[in-house]
Amino acid sequence: AVVSTQSTGSSQLLTMRFTCLLLVTLLVGLLAPVVDARRCKVVHIGCFRDLGGGGGRAIPPMEGSHPALKGNYGTRKDPIKKCADVATERKFRVFAIQDGGWCASGPHAHRTFKKYGRANNCRGGEGGRSANDVYRLVQCRR
Repeated sequence: AVVSTQSTGSSQLLTMRFTCLLLVTLLVGLLAPVVDARRCKVVHIGCFRDLGGGGGRAIPPMEGSHPALKGNYGTRKDPIKKCADVATERKFRVFAIQDGGWCASGPHAHRTFKKYGRANNCRGGEGGRSANDVYRLVQCRR
């Protein structure tokens, strides 16, 4: 019976260590997306049309590619800041917000953002339906 108790005790200790390690890993994952676009000045360029589907997007989406850009973009708090943070981290020069929080950017976004011309249905700096509010990151301190 004594051997059984030691075995159970070792098993419980191992389980507790694994649980602690798992919790630490989860907490680090939640806190990891602390990227800071304050190193750059964010300049609004304007409102531009976008097309999905077969026409191809003017700027590629970044949704889901970073912990700060996971979940429902429509309920995202501070979508401009979060998109700017990720674009800054990836050293992109231009990013866009569409439809209230959807985030897009890429290495060539500074050349492709006006692919479909201007739009007039952006609202509150967070784009609109098939419309990107486009921003440039300037004077970045790396």
